Amino acid sequence: MSRNTHSMHALFSRMILIALLAITIVEGIIHFTLFGEFDYTDLEDVSATVTLSDGTRESFPANALPPLDAGDSVDFVIRLPKNTANDYTAKSLAFYQYHSTITVTGYDGIPLFSFGQEEWQQGRTLGDDFVYFTLPARYYGNSITVHVEQKEAYGSSHITDFRLLNSENARLYPMIHNQLYFLLYGTIIILSIFPFVTS
Repeated sequence: MSRNTHSMHALFSRMILIALLAITIVEGIIHFTLFGEFDYTDLEDVSATVTLSDGTRESFPANALPPLDAGDSVDFVIRLPKNTANDYTAKSLAFYQYHSTITVTGYDGIPLFSFGQEEWQQGRTLGDDFVYFTLPARYYGNSITVHVEQKEAYGSSHITDFRLLNSENARLYPMIHNQLYFLLYGTIIILSIFPFVTS
């Protein structure tokens, strides 16, 4: 092995060690400063019924759904927790869905939220959508149904985490468990813009 090759390997090894050390330090800072931390509730009392385009229906655990194709749909029935702490802060239900129209109804049949129907009728593509909306307090302790109808694409996963958050924090849902990625991504964006600003 030549001297140059040996020194390149040593340099590469040092760079990897420095990167790992930097990530560990950033993770420590995130942990101790509680950066990006806020209260939320994972809603785990969720059942799902899949209806295929041929009319076949089958129930699944909400975290073990089969991939769906255009024309298939899934109904998530979510049991909301009771408001035992007398917390009257406005709460939002937040989740992701893919290539689909979405309709949410309460246990009483009243529509609470809908997304995608108008866009679909206008010929717009429905992509990966982050959805959140404020829940009326009367639904705590009761069930709501999220009806998702896949309109395009094939083999899409509809597994998602349904979470209840303070409405002011609902937009931060994507940061949950992803603070390091947000910091790294933000740093890369700032560093890539910096040369243009300083020139």
